[in-house]
Amino acid sequence: MTDFRAPLLGGVCSLGLIFQLASSDIVHAANMVEMPGGRSAIVIHVADTETPAWAAEATMNPDYDSLQVADDSASTSETPAWAAPATMNPDYKPDDTAAPADTGSDAAAPAQPSESAAPAQPAEEAAPPATGGNATTEYFGGSAAPANPAWAAPAEMNPEYSKDESAAPAPAEAGDQTTPSESASPAAEAPAAEEAAPTATGGNATTEYFGGSAAPANPAWAAPAEMNPDYNAAAPAAASGEAAASAGACQETVATTAKSVSVHFNEDSAALSQDSQAALKSLAEAISSCSGVTVEVQGYTDNVGTASSNRVLSLLRAKKVADFLATSGVEASKLKTTGNGPSNPIGDNSTAEGRHKNRRVELIVSGS
Repeated sequence: MTDFRAPLLGGVCSLGLIFQLASSDIVHAANMVEMPGGRSAIVIHVADTETPAWAAEATMNPDYDSLQVADDSASTSETPAWAAPATMNPDYKPDDTAAPADTGSDAAAPAQPSESAAPAQPAEEAAPPATGGNATTEYFGGSAAPANPAWAAPAEMNPEYSKDESAAPAPAEAGDQTTPSESASPAAEAPAAEEAAPTATGGNATTEYFGGSAAPANPAWAAPAEMNPDYNAAAPAAASGEAAASAGACQETVATTAKSVSVHFNEDSAALSQDSQAALKSLAEAISSCSGVTVEVQGYTDNVGTASSNRVLSLLRAKKVADFLATSGVEASKLKTTGNGPSNPIGDNSTAEGRHKNRRVELIVSGS
């Protein structure tokens, strides 16, 4: 009984497994069922499912013909009509385009090509006469001008030009029977360029140059100086003599006025008295009216005090007088000052009157 149940149970189990594997998407499956009772195991292999078409191995087409394929390729490689070289139209006749149209009764009687006269080509027809002046051609955009335009051609001599036409005499009157050679004289045949220039009617003109205009090569201001024809060489010498005499007289006047001026100072002082200022004003007028003189103002002191202090005081007195003359109208360039201290006394320093004389300024006039 046991031997009968075991195979039956194994078959049922195997059948269920087969149905289960068939319903799944597994391509390959296997199952092993071991029989109970220690018997040998029975292995059942499940058949593989059918291979899809796209996964099948490629095979040769039994209907393939290599010669047929070559013929098809050759037929498709033929040159297309638009790429073929141009050929002459066999029906074309050169005279057809110039043949005149048939009119009237002539249309009923066709003319033979050999009997009809070929008309002249339009390019050979004579050009119509000119009806206007010269035309101007303008070029725009990318149009190219002619290589040798008419205006760029070299000038040529007019073959109909006659050199003597410009000097030809006017036509004679009806009653005048003289020929041109008899009436024309050599003087009348002279060209217009040889005629005398007209008389000048104005003065010299002045030309002005502006901007980038070039000045003449030799402008008038660059011309060398010329001697004045009216110049008298002796005249300046006479004038110089007169000027020298006048300058000498002026200098003598200033010197005389300077000698008459007496300027004295109090002890240890450089102040000017009223009398001294009045005398210096008269001297300033004389110096101002004489341009060629120079006045040196020399200051002095008595012997009281040290030598150094007296030199300073004497210079201070000279400057005081020079400043007064300058304020009175004398140019400062005409004035000089020096301080001599107690030197060159004109009075006795042992007395008060002598010391007063020594406290002074002296005015020395000279030519500049």
